[in-house]
Amino acid sequence: MLYSCLVDADFLDTERFMSPEQAALRFPLPSSILASMAKALDEYVQDKRDDNSPVNAARESVRAACLAAAEKPPGFFSLTVPTGGGKTLSSLAFALRHAGLYSLGRVVYVLPFTTIIEQNASEFRRAMGSVREAPVDRLVIEHHCGVDTDRETASSRVACENWDAPLIVTTSVQFYQSLFSRRSSACRKLHNLAQSIIILDEAQVIPVDYLEPALRVLNELVSHYGSTVVLCTATQPAIHKGPGFPIGIENVREIIPDPPALYHRLKRVSVEDLGPRSDDQIVSMLSKETQALCIVNTRGHARSLIQKLGFSEDAYHLSALMCPAHRAEILASIRLRLDRGLPCRVISTQLIEAGIDIDFPVVFRSMAGLDSIAQAAGRCNRNGKLRGLGRTYIFESEHQDRERFLSDTAACASQVLAIHSDTPLGLDAVERYFKLYYWDQTSRWDAKRILQFFHLAQDRQFPFLFDFERAAREFRLIAEDTIPVVIPWGDEGHSLCKALRAMPGLNRDMLRRLQRFSVPIRRRSWAGQVKRSIEPLFNEALALLISCELHYSPVYGLHFDEPQEESFLIMTTP
Repeated sequence: MLYSCLVDADFLDTERFMSPEQAALRFPLPSSILASMAKALDEYVQDKRDDNSPVNAARESVRAACLAAAEKPPGFFSLTVPTGGGKTLSSLAFALRHAGLYSLGRVVYVLPFTTIIEQNASEFRRAMGSVREAPVDRLVIEHHCGVDTDRETASSRVACENWDAPLIVTTSVQFYQSLFSRRSSACRKLHNLAQSIIILDEAQVIPVDYLEPALRVLNELVSHYGSTVVLCTATQPAIHKGPGFPIGIENVREIIPDPPALYHRLKRVSVEDLGPRSDDQIVSMLSKETQALCIVNTRGHARSLIQKLGFSEDAYHLSALMCPAHRAEILASIRLRLDRGLPCRVISTQLIEAGIDIDFPVVFRSMAGLDSIAQAAGRCNRNGKLRGLGRTYIFESEHQDRERFLSDTAACASQVLAIHSDTPLGLDAVERYFKLYYWDQTSRWDAKRILQFFHLAQDRQFPFLFDFERAAREFRLIAEDTIPVVIPWGDEGHSLCKALRAMPGLNRDMLRRLQRFSVPIRRRSWAGQVKRSIEPLFNEALALLISCELHYSPVYGLHFDEPQEESFLIMTTP
């Protein structure tokens, strides 16, 4: 924190001297800005309410509970709400009111995936559209690798550098790795986490190997820096302290007065375990449904299923091998078909199951962790518009030997489903799942032994000999073994690739624009493709796809095998 204060002050002082026009973009906001944002959010929610359905009534009760809990003193809170229960805007309402009551400086909304960030940040901007004291780009900033530069402004870019804005939307990776970073550029923002409200959406996604250091740093922010942390998830209690889980968080106040009753009110889905199913059986079941979503664990499995399902205007595929701009187009087409009641069958990897506001009557989910299954069920009858319950089916894939990275979570989920077959997503089932996955794996709570780098040396005159360098090196939630391949997708993608070839060097603006047209590939896949398929640029900082026609399919994205005629069917928006 001391280092953060020092380096940020140094950066700002240098900026005022060297670049006064950029320094002017950091204009101060009035002290009443959070109150104005709270009022704007309230008006937005009132205008957004379109009916008095049971689901909307339950969402309103969640919001009321959040506003009431905001009056409690700063500290730890939990918000236990089923998927689709309106926790995003309700947790923001809590934060804005809580900040106003206790003079806290900002709200930091932490989400696990960039796809959710783009959606939530866009809605936050719409909600703040009536605030007159400052432009919306000064109020809400996104900080992640895939920021859409069409929405960026000069003031939002400078605010990203040190999180000097009332509402910051960022990723779990950016948040946690910044807390353990040693680089001055990454540490600039840390002092702005003091006396702030940090909302951890999907709080349970912390990898078990980094669990103890992550929880320790959250405790530090609350105990010594006056911050409030909200553990916001559909699958509590994941990280509360309890018998057998001494590293958990203490004194967590639940916002919802009666979570089991809320779960009962918001039950919109039946869950059935189908057991082992072949790809042919899954495709047969999908073909019988007018609208259905199937979520699987690997890109290869998704591709195999879409090939078996057949290529048509009502069959869609989504995976991270498609660049973000491409995925956004596909999601828009899917939503349009769903809204019009047209046939729509989607095969997707896990990228669709958290935070994507999409509503299917039937969902199939390959066996995974119980939290992932709950998220998949959240895409089923999401708005409660079906006469009965939506149907979610869990199945054991024929590709389990290729899914060993999920063996721990899937095994835990299988044990829980065998015991809680009637209420597989109930709170008792969730607690048993996390006992198996988090609480019983004591040897993995700090697998990288990061906490040993912060031991105080009691026998030294200057005991704070912390090894920040090794801690930063070891705390890597995502291994940096990928290289972005830029895809000439659409007119904008082609224009960017053309401009990139003519540039003598990379600049920050170009890098950010390229994010929406990039697909990361692992370095081990890189070597064999350099000469024939991709062209490395700028000392292999990134690469261009040489032949989009040969190696990028409108159906399933980037690939390096022989093309198939049907894989290049152009899917049109109905």
